Amino acid sequence: MGRSLGERSDYGHESGRRRPLADEKNIACLRKCGCREHSIGPLPSNSVLFLLLSLMTAQAALTQELTTQQTPAGTIHNMALVPAGPFMMGREINGSSVVLWHEIYLDSFYVDVLEVSSGRYAAFLNDVGRHVGDDGAVWARIDPLLGQMRVFRQEDGHYLPVDANLPAAHVSWPGAREYCEWAGLRLPTEAEWEKAARATDGRTYPWGEVLEPTRANYGSDDGVGLSTDDADGYHYAGPVGSYPLGASPYGALDMAGNVSEWVSDRYWSGYYPVSPYENPQGPDTAPLTGRSVRGGSYLTLGVQTWFRKSHGGGNLGGELHWLSMRR
Repeated sequence: MGRSLGERSDYGHESGRRRPLADEKNIACLRKCGCREHSIGPLPSNSVLFLLLSLMTAQAALTQELTTQQTPAGTIHNMALVPAGPFMMGREINGSSVVLWHEIYLDSFYVDVLEVSSGRYAAFLNDVGRHVGDDGAVWARIDPLLGQMRVFRQEDGHYLPVDANLPAAHVSWPGAREYCEWAGLRLPTEAEWEKAARATDGRTYPWGEVLEPTRANYGSDDGVGLSTDDADGYHYAGPVGSYPLGASPYGALDMAGNVSEWVSDRYWSGYYPVSPYENPQGPDTAPLTGRSVRGGSYLTLGVQTWFRKSHGGGNLGGELHWLSMRR
C-alpha cells in the first residue's frame, strides 16, 4: 500500500520532495495538518505553537526526531519518528480476541504531528481537479445541503473548505488513500497507528490512563446513549491540534477523539490471534468488506488506543460525518 518518498506518482508530480532521510525510514500516511482557506502554504502560526507544545508536553521522555514532507501543492507536513522495535498491541485486561493483548514488532516510520485539515485536503482536490476516481469512487462529499456539517464546497470549479483548520472529514477510504499517494505517503496499518498513539508502555490513552476533557474532544453518555457535549471545548469537531496536552509519547496530536481515522487494513475481528509478529498488514481478505478505523470521535467514548471498529470504505454517510485519515 505504501510507497517511498520521491517516487513519481500517477498524478505526474514528483510526489515526495523532502530532505533525504538516513536509511530511508518508512513514512506512514497517518495524519492531518492545518492551512488557511485561501492561502495554501506552511503551517499557520497557531499550528506551529501546537506542535511545540505537543513536543514539550508529551508525557514520555522520548527523543523527538522530526522531518518534513512537501506535497505537490506546496503544503508542508511535520512528521515525528516512531522508532523500530516491539510494543504490546490490544487490551491488557479483559481483552477478547478482537483486541487480544499481543506483542508486535514494527520497523521505524514517521507520523504526522497534526491531522490532515480540510484546507490541506482541498489543496489536493484542486491540484488533481476532481473528487471522484476513475472507478467512480467518491473521495469526498461536496454537498451544499449539510449546513453546519458541510466540510467542502465548490465555487467556480474550485474546491474550498468551509473551515480550513477543521479535520478533513466526509472522506471515504479511497479518498484517504488517493490523498496519501498524491502526497508521496501512505495510510498506516492498524499496528502502526496504535504504536504511534501509545508507544511501548501499553497506555490506555495517548497521554496516560485517565480520560480528561483538557486532553481530547470526545462524547458523553447521558444514560440513554452517546451524545456530544461542550465540556471539552467543542460541541462538534474542533480545529486540528487543539489539545496539546493530549499528545502521544511521540508528539502526535488528536489520536484520541475529534474525528475517527482510516487505516489501511481490512477489518476482521479475528485477525489479532493469527497476525504475524513483524509488520502486520491486516488480513488479505475478511468476512466483512469494511476497513478499520481508529481513534474514536467527538461523539464517542471509544477513544482508547486499543479501540477498533469497522466502516464500509466507500460510505460517506452516517457516523462517517467526521471520518478522516492520518499519515
